[in-house]
Amino acid sequence: MHKLADRLANVTESSTLKMNSAARELAAQGKKVINLTAGEPDFKPFSAIKDATIDAIKSDFNKYTPVPGMPELRKAIAEKLNRENGLAYKPEEVCVSAGGKQTIFNFILSIVNDGDEVLIPAPYWVSYPEMVKIAGGKPVILPTTREARFKVTPEALKAAITKRTKAFIINSPSNPTGMMYSKSELEALARVLEGTNVWVLSDEIYEKLVYEGQFVSFASLSKDAFSRTITSNGFSKSYAITGWRAGYAAGPKNVIDAMAMIQGQSTSGIASIVQKGALAALAVPNSEIEKEMLSLRKRRNLMCEVLRKAEDLKFLTPDGAFYVFVDVSAYLARKPGLTTDEFALALLKNECVGTVPGSGFGADGYLRLSFAVSEAEVREGTERLVAALKKI
Repeated sequence: MHKLADRLANVTESSTLKMNSAARELAAQGKKVINLTAGEPDFKPFSAIKDATIDAIKSDFNKYTPVPGMPELRKAIAEKLNRENGLAYKPEEVCVSAGGKQTIFNFILSIVNDGDEVLIPAPYWVSYPEMVKIAGGKPVILPTTREARFKVTPEALKAAITKRTKAFIINSPSNPTGMMYSKSELEALARVLEGTNVWVLSDEIYEKLVYEGQFVSFASLSKDAFSRTITSNGFSKSYAITGWRAGYAAGPKNVIDAMAMIQGQSTSGIASIVQKGALAALAVPNSEIEKEMLSLRKRRNLMCEVLRKAEDLKFLTPDGAFYVFVDVSAYLARKPGLTTDEFALALLKNECVGTVPGSGFGADGYLRLSFAVSEAEVREGTERLVAALKKI
């Protein structure tokens, strides 16, 4: 057999995609599966986005675009960041990619050398450590606690920085916990980084999905924070076009140029018609997104209400995103040897409820539940989970 590349030896499959695929396969067999795995809203895209994309097709807008995106799209993104986030980026400091995932991967490939360390608070999005590994770097995990609302402290961040530290990744609101850092908490972290050569990757894909508190972009905190931060965002979550694959990054021009160069040698620019849709998305009033937020908030509250029926289930009500991260360790302890992954698979097979085990997020003993499904599915899926836990 031909040997695969050594870089794949320590890379694992995305647990979210794996469980979502398993849930879809079971549903294809005719089972009534309540799929609480996927991080994608069930809303339909806004008409303006669809119309702009259809118009692009009808007008034969089918040629290559510049690798980092159409000039008018980069300009509109820069204007959005300035207007909504207080970030004075120029169009040439913006790169459009095939979703936030490619944006982050391009950044990591642009700055990480063999052996470089990247600081990642846990629980984390499943792909952060794997991307670092593929780039030859070393993910350094910073554990957090539920008591600290799954937020890394300035003391823990400072203690983790070494001569090999290349970057720090922060995701607020968070996948999988839904927790969001306040401005004062972000400022405390930013002060730790002053005087270092540590980059910051601020993953802000859930910025518009906030239920409690006020969202703050990391790069807006100070001149120092702005100079060291790559701001990553996209259209997938807020505009319900996950499958269209449209994301973007903004930051210092030298690293944005490097990211565009890597993208130019891999995928080139994203689909031309998708860029037209993304341009239209930026013109959708935030008031329209807020209407969908009312529905998501209602689903969040419903899921938490049902979960409280299980006495030994511990969780925090999320500030943003559309996940509830639940601690099922007390139930697993009743079945010595039963792992979180095994329980999640049994839950899918026996109760037809799809969840994602916390092991993939660096938090074994937890399950991630998505409430980005219909209200009826939120209720039924959560009730099935609670009933299954009571059987243990």
